[in-house]
Amino acid sequence: MQPGKTFLVLALLALSSLALAQDGPNLVLHGAVLMDSGNSDNDRRVSIVISEGLVELLTEDAVGDSNETTDYDAKGGFVLGNLALGQPAAFLILSADPRQRPGILLNTHTHASFGISAGEVIRNYLPAYQEDESTYTYTSHALIVRMISVSSTSFLNRGMFR
Repeated sequence: MQPGKTFLVLALLALSSLALAQDGPNLVLHGAVLMDSGNSDNDRRVSIVISEGLVELLTEDAVGDSNETTDYDAKGGFVLGNLALGQPAAFLILSADPRQRPGILLNTHTHASFGISAGEVIRNYLPAYQEDESTYTYTSHALIVRMISVSSTSFLNRGMFR
């Protein structure tokens, strides 16, 4: 390949990866439940901030509305998947607790109200968020927790959303 063509190909690849990195959604999901794998008494109701497809913040604190984000009400849905800060979002929000009703994992088409994989929303039936301060417990710090180690991408690879 000629040097000029090589440079052009590399420049196009760099620009396309930059465009992809900035193409992800900017979302705030309010009122999601992070499950403790052993004890439901340790579950946490949180807001999940996704910026350009990456998990930016998990917090029990109230997250204010912004013109740059779209806010949704997770309605106490249960989060299942990977929530690594700074990484592409990949998780489901389920309408029922899979620890009490494991059968819902076999029917995510019915029970998943939200799904995101590799930072791209693939399902969203969540309603728009209406701010109501009475629904939040305010704390003084952001929450970072361990998740049940089941990857939502394994559900996608098995065709559970089709």
